[in-house]
Formats: sequence, structure tokens, C-alpha cells
Amino acid sequence: MDLKKFNNANPRPLSRFFSRVLDYFFFYCFLVLPLFYNSLFDHDYMHLLCIILVPLAWIPFEVLFIWLFGTTPGKAFLGIHLRNKENKKPSFIQSLKRSFSVWFKGIGLNLPLLNVILCVRRLTEMKKKNTLPWDKQLGITILYKKKRKIRTIIAGMLIGFFSLFYVAEYQFREILTSSNQEFFTKKLFNKEKWINYDDKNGAFSVSFLATPEEKKTTLPISKSKDALPYTEIKHLIKEDDVQYELSYTTLPKSLMKWSPNLLLKGSLKIFASSKSGIKILNKSTKRYKNLPALEFIMQKGSTHEKSGRLILIEDTLYKLDVTYPNEKKEELQENIAIFLHSFESKKK
Repeated sequence: MDLKKFNNANPRPLSRFFSRVLDYFFFYCFLVLPLFYNSLFDHDYMHLLCIILVPLAWIPFEVLFIWLFGTTPGKAFLGIHLRNKENKKPSFIQSLKRSFSVWFKGIGLNLPLLNVILCVRRLTEMKKKNTLPWDKQLGITILYKKKRKIRTIIAGMLIGFFSLFYVAEYQFREILTSSNQEFFTKKLFNKEKWINYDDKNGAFSVSFLATPEEKKTTLPISKSKDALPYTEIKHLIKEDDVQYELSYTTLPKSLMKWSPNLLLKGSLKIFASSKSGIKILNKSTKRYKNLPALEFIMQKGSTHEKSGRLILIEDTLYKLDVTYPNEKKEELQENIAIFLHSFESKKK
């Protein structure tokens, strides 16, 4: 690196701020965001938590970049490099201490509101002192390439784009997921002859491999004398010991004050506790055709499993599941997917 092209005479607080924000955005888009599209993180709260933890997760990468190159992608884009007292790239320990200091003292662990307050304070401090406490303590000098407005303008545009992208990408994921579900369902439905079942009241439709039976009953509520009206629509394939079932109930108004995710998780526990020998093995909140949903797998006794989905539409809770012997789990995956994806709400 030709140091003659760099100087530290004029501090550039805005460039340093932009460079850090760019690093966080690059890290989020290329390393964190793909995890959500692959459904490794599928909960809205987990998404928010990851946003808060991005600066912490970025630290190992930042340390390596500064130690090996004396800069990071965002800093390099804006012509910013770091040097220690020996006019060399910061050591690994210096880089590590600096990154943790920025995370802790510079952005306050990235906690909402606190991060904004500290960023404003540090920007003001840079204008006055041309350095920040951790750089002064570690003997690190910030060098800047000859200023070019085009770099700052492009950086600002990128940050604006990433900000809009962050706001829009959640909805985009929901649309993409919904589109994939519809495509997946249409593609699979060509493989077997399924019978469409339409609700008598026109609330929904779902497909079975044969004409199902309908039964009205009640669903007991744990630790309560009350019970919910409950409708079961199911088809049992006796020779295979496989049952396809859709059931639904109307939730009382007193429960509707809770968030959809809490309602779905609580309902799953009620379903599991209403019958003996049922154990929840796995659950994950997802959107189904833009509706709040919870996918689950439950163990029924020692010989059977249930794979299914809870869907909340206004105050009506739907449960779709397939019960099958443990040994038939793999061969039934396609039919399970077809059945679960065949559900269509007719409510408008």
C-alpha cells in the first residue's frame, strides 16, 4: 500500500460511520440472510435478534480483515486504512480489542436506542478530537485516501438501498414462500388423484385420497372445566394404518388478545395434552400462504408419528396432520406435503 496516498489530517466521521454500516449490511446480506431463506431461522423474533447481534457476529471477520489487510470491505470502499504505532497493520490482539471496544463502547451492544445515542456522541467526538478513545488507547491511526465525493455518494446510496431492502425483504420472503408453496402443490397434485373436500359453509377446502368422514366433538382444555367445539374431518387408510385429518375449532374471544405465535404454540400444547401418549418432537413457526402457522411433528405412543400444521385464520384454528407408523415416515413425505399444502382458506 502506498502510504503517500493517505493522510490523517482531516477526520471523516461520516465516512467512518458509512464504512461500518456497509460492513454490517454486507455481512447481513451475504451470511445471515441466507439462513432465513433456508428456514434455519424461521421465527420473527429470531430474525430481530439476529439483526441486533449482527455487529457481535461480525467481530471475528472484522478482526481477521484488519489484522490481515489493515481494512475491511466497507472501509476499503471508502479509502480508510488502519495503522499502529509502528506504521504497520494492527496486530491480531489490537484488532480484537478494537473490535470489541467499538461493539461495547461505540454502539452499546447494538441495543435499540442506545446504539443511536452512542453513534451520535461518537460522531461528535470524532469531529472535535480526530480520534476515538479505543484508537488512542491502542495507538491506532486512521488513514484516509484522498477524498472523493463519488465514494461517499455511492456509499450513501448503497446504505439507502440496503435499508429499503431490509424493510422489504421480510414481505418478499413471505411472497416467495407462498409462491413456492403454490407451485409445489400444483406440481405434486399431478402425480396422484386426490379428492377435493369443500367445507359446507364455504370456509375452506382441502384434499384427501378418498371421501373423508366428518365428526363433531369437543376439545377439553387443560386445567379447565370448559371445552371447545371441535370438528374432525378424517380419512383412515386401514391397510397402511395411515390417517389424514383436518380439524378445526373457534377460539374464545378471551384468547384473541394474544399474538398469533403464542396462540399457535399454546394450542399445540393443548392438542398434545388432550390425548395420552402424545409428545411434541419438533415445532417451528412459519407463514402458510401469508397466514400465521406452526408446523409440528409429534410422537404418538412408541409406534406412530404425526406430522402437521396449525393455521390461524381470524378466530378459527385449523389443524392438519397425518398419522403414520414410524417406519413409513420416509415413503409418505410426498403425500404428507400434498395434503398439508392442499388447504385453501375461502375467507375474504
